[in-house]
Amino acid sequence: RMKLEDVAPNVHIYNSAISACARCNLWEKGYELFKEMDEVGVARDVVTYNAVLDAVSSEVALGRKLFKEGVDKGFYARVSRLGTQWLELDL
Repeated sequence: RMKLEDVAPNVHIYNSAISACARCNLWEKGYELFKEMDEVGVARDVVTYNAVLDAVSSEVALGRKLFKEGVDKGFYARVSRLGTQWLELDL
């Protein structure tokens, strides 16, 4: 609808839409919106990554890839495994 009315989307609108996709189990659409942000020049923030990680939670490999991307961007602490049940955070 926003496109029809020539309203420029921003990070908050994308974040809300991706979160709505997560709540409705529409991970493909949420991920599509996430990728679209680059195409239209809307910068992603930590809320964007949290929303898309929620949306793609059933897709483990994709979720890991996106989490690593978020770590590389500085949104999350670095996580390393210490044994089979403990994790270490590098803050």
